[in-house]
Amino acid sequence: MGRTQSKKPPQYRLHRRSGRAVVTLTDAITGRRRDVYLGPHGSDESRAAYAAALATWEAAGRTLNGAPAECSPASKGGSSVTAVALAFWDSRKRRAGWDGVGRVPRELGHEQQALRVLRSMFGATPATAFGPVRLNAVLEAMVERGWSRATVKCRMGVVKRAFRHALSRELIPASVYTALDLAEPPAWKALGVPAAAKKPPANANDVAAVLPLLPGPLRALLLVVRHTGCRCNEACSLTAGHFEGVSGNVWTVELPEHKGAHRGKVRRLYFNAAAQAAVRPYLHRPDDAPLFSPAESVADARARRTAGRKTPASCGNAVGRRSPGSGRSAKGGAYHPPRDAYTTDSVRQAIYRACDKIGRPRWTAHAVRRLVGSEVISRDGLEAASVVLGHADAKVTAAAYAQRDDTLAKHALRLVDDRAPEERRIG
Repeated sequence: MGRTQSKKPPQYRLHRRSGRAVVTLTDAITGRRRDVYLGPHGSDESRAAYAAALATWEAAGRTLNGAPAECSPASKGGSSVTAVALAFWDSRKRRAGWDGVGRVPRELGHEQQALRVLRSMFGATPATAFGPVRLNAVLEAMVERGWSRATVKCRMGVVKRAFRHALSRELIPASVYTALDLAEPPAWKALGVPAAAKKPPANANDVAAVLPLLPGPLRALLLVVRHTGCRCNEACSLTAGHFEGVSGNVWTVELPEHKGAHRGKVRRLYFNAAAQAAVRPYLHRPDDAPLFSPAESVADARARRTAGRKTPASCGNAVGRRSPGSGRSAKGGAYHPPRDAYTTDSVRQAIYRACDKIGRPRWTAHAVRRLVGSEVISRDGLEAASVVLGHADAKVTAAAYAQRDDTLAKHALRLVDDRAPEERRIG
């Protein structure tokens, strides 16, 4: 009969004879014990190996299946999981055109989070020892963080692609990636991760009620989204140079940088009269300057407050001078001047504040894009909507933007009920 298992994890200890760190793992079924050596005691590598050994042991149901006799860092002749992760991260940075300075680009967010979990658990583990059991441990760690099913799927894909990249660079043998690729898919219901509900489009009345409360540049940006169906980051990246040479009743603007640019795809935005009226006041800017600037919004707001101030200029705060604490965060952080261009995060925050101010349900710029997609589908069909939204395949549009209309089913059944009596007998 096996020993009673303690809830406390096995301790990280010093093996006095060898000077190495060691942890003793006990099989919860058979009661057998195994010493796992972790490398030089007190080193960062041995601490990482300790975390990896515990993660593997927990993933195997606290049994010794897959637990190695030694979990030391990779030797000089082999690659560690950290080396695999860093090689893939460098490749993704070059592909995204990011030099590593400043904020991580939004498109690298999933890679950053996935590789962070992978390295924290198995960074010092030899890449050749990373198999399906350890992959499942990474999956469970992601689930414990409260990530949605779609997010976990995406970030587990990042982990697999990191090892596929390592295979292409001959850092690991083909058998390692093959084992990960053929691993049994997760049992999502057993893990307690429900499927995310399909997000509805924004309500047109809510959008119309909130727009007047927003600063001029931000209101114009959202009007562009509302009338063109573009993505929020595409509207944020617009410059006056994009509109050079446009003409006609509908302007066609081609974006050189967009979501599918690395795949050789072309993205065109189509500006109708309402979208043209929204951007026309901002076309006087330099060709490379962002069309919609939060810095200009802040300057306009301060100018309006200055114009409406009742305190004489000789008293109180001097005109053009920040009052103490203005622009600081609620926690007293440093002052950050407004940026030259909006981001999807700053747009979302401004919309949320305006919605909360008047008690309207919150919505996002992408929900406005979904609203445009559903309107175009119902009016002009799926193919037209896929062109407006910039999808290469109409199936993507149908899966993500088409809304089921119950009135169609009711109308079809009413037609069946209205058949002649003789037709009913035949049917």
